[in-house]
Amino acid sequence: MNNYLIVNAISGLKVILLTVLSLYPFHLWSQNSLSKALDPDSAYRVVVAGPQYKAGPTHKKFLGAHYREEWTTPVRVKVVLLDTAFGGLKPVRSGGRQQTNTLHLEDKEGKPYVLRSIDKSYTEALPEILRGTFIEKWTNDQVSTGHPFAAITVPPMAEAAGIYHARPQIVFVPRQAALDSFNNDFGDALYILEERPDGNQSGTPHFGASKEVISTVELFNRLSLSHTNVVDQQSFARARLFDMFLGDWGRHEDQWRWAAFEQEGEVLYKPIPRDRDQVYTLFDGLLVSLATSADPLENLQSFDSTIKDMEEYNAQARHLDRRLTNRLSWQDWQAIATDLKQSLPDSVIESAVRLMPPEVFPLSGNKIISNLKGRRNQLVEFAEEYYEFLARDVDIAGSMLRERFEVRPVENDKVQVHIFRLDSAGNTEPQPYFSRVFAPRETKEIRLYGLGGEDQYVVDRHINDDFLVRFIGGVGADTYAKVPGDPHESGDISVYDDREDEAKVPDGLKRRPSGNIYNHFYDY
Repeated sequence: MNNYLIVNAISGLKVILLTVLSLYPFHLWSQNSLSKALDPDSAYRVVVAGPQYKAGPTHKKFLGAHYREEWTTPVRVKVVLLDTAFGGLKPVRSGGRQQTNTLHLEDKEGKPYVLRSIDKSYTEALPEILRGTFIEKWTNDQVSTGHPFAAITVPPMAEAAGIYHARPQIVFVPRQAALDSFNNDFGDALYILEERPDGNQSGTPHFGASKEVISTVELFNRLSLSHTNVVDQQSFARARLFDMFLGDWGRHEDQWRWAAFEQEGEVLYKPIPRDRDQVYTLFDGLLVSLATSADPLENLQSFDSTIKDMEEYNAQARHLDRRLTNRLSWQDWQAIATDLKQSLPDSVIESAVRLMPPEVFPLSGNKIISNLKGRRNQLVEFAEEYYEFLARDVDIAGSMLRERFEVRPVENDKVQVHIFRLDSAGNTEPQPYFSRVFAPRETKEIRLYGLGGEDQYVVDRHINDDFLVRFIGGVGADTYAKVPGDPHESGDISVYDDREDEAKVPDGLKRRPSGNIYNHFYDY
């Protein structure tokens, strides 16, 4: 084969691998045949999680060794009968055919549970023309990048870290009368069985015993409706650092639920992480490494003792992180990371990882423990690097109610941002509900969004020109002002609003009028 053909062949393989791996975060689950044998103890079954991932040396060299041995090693797991599990579970509906193949269940009190199959398939995500081809085979082969039993090792570490968590169990679900019409699709397969963090969880301490658990979509609806709905940003930052510790890189919005707690006239929302399927993921093999080195897939970094590129690694979560950590200073992040590091001693890590089946622990358990300890020891460094990325450009959103945004200089060329609630008469409450000081060495741009209501934007004295500040008016008749006696220039401050409100912008602020509401519409 001449050099031209070799180059084109490699390019073609890279394109194929890019296509394959770009589908990775959107899992589709399938029922693969299981090697199984009855255990002498009828409450258990010996199974092989994924016999199809067995591969020879050449295959491993190019498409990765991953966790193939863990997938193809027989393990002994519990057999679950739904009519007795958790006092009796009833299938409600199947779901997630386009992303996760799951079976939703309820107990006698209506509390939700879920079965999620261990094995996965990407077939449904592929164009019809590629199904049944070697590309489909290669695509599904990359399921082996994930450790089949990783999820059950997380709860003890989450408990020690003070982070809400599910309590997954690895179970074999045989065909049974309790599955009813779901027998054909869900019978005789290996699953994760766990409580689902939704609705009333007042009897579930590991979900905060909250009377109401909501989705991220509903959380953002509530945050926009009222400034009395508040996220516990310190808890969220702690949970995100815990994700980095675990190597859980795919933390998009649907992988969070939010526990609501009423306190002092506000509703505080604390994060509940879920779906730990990406924990400890490996991306080895010549072709896989080539594909993941491409810009769109640089967040697919193998689980190692460190994180090679913090910004790329957190690419999927960056928008959520910007929105839900914008109150926190570096001192906050540092304190959280230091405390998290101390909450994860060697004994907790070692005992947690040893919860994986004893048949597979010798294959990768000690390496995972070593990597977790290395990442634990670097949590403060992880926090600093990620904070610097998030602090560079900061978005701060109000709500649909009336608010007053104040920007003022403080010592050493820093800038302080306050947001106050306004009552129906336009009076400012004495204490701001948002307050943060920004330093020019960390932050280059601050964007203040008023979502609705008749908001007030005020510049108090001259602002350091090193900051770019944007006032972005929302729906409603907003007002813009400078403190009387201020010099003509007020720093680099721009106002984005419709033309009617822009006419009220005082001298010294840069007008950016638009007749298109979407030019100043907030979308985190």
